[in-house]
Amino acid sequence: MYTIPYIESEEFFYLDVFLKLLLGLLALALIINKSGKGNLAPSSAMDQVQNYVLGGIIGGVIYSPSVSIFQFAIVLAIWAEASVRASYSAIASILLIA
Repeated sequence: MYTIPYIESEEFFYLDVFLKLLLGLLALALIINKSGKGNLAPSSAMDQVQNYVLGGIIGGVIYSPSVSIFQFAIVLAIWAEASVRASYSAIASILLIA
C-alpha cells in the first residue's frame, strides 16, 4: 500500500512564511515600480508613511498562521492600489500647482 509521505506542520509553517515573504517582496517591487519612485528611499512624508505601513503589513502577517496567503494577497492588492493612487494624486497636484 502506497502512503503519501507525512509532512510535518513545521515544514508547512516555513513554506507559508517563505511564500508570504516572497509575495511581500513582489508587492514591494510592484509598488515602487508603479508609483514612479526609482528606489525605496522616501522623497516625501507620504512616501515614508507608505513604507511604514507596507512594512507593518508584511511584518505583521508573515509569521501569523491564522492569515492565509490569499488573504495576505488581497490586503497587499488593496494597499498597492491605495499607495499608487496616492502617489499619482500627489504628482498630479504638484503639476497642477506649477
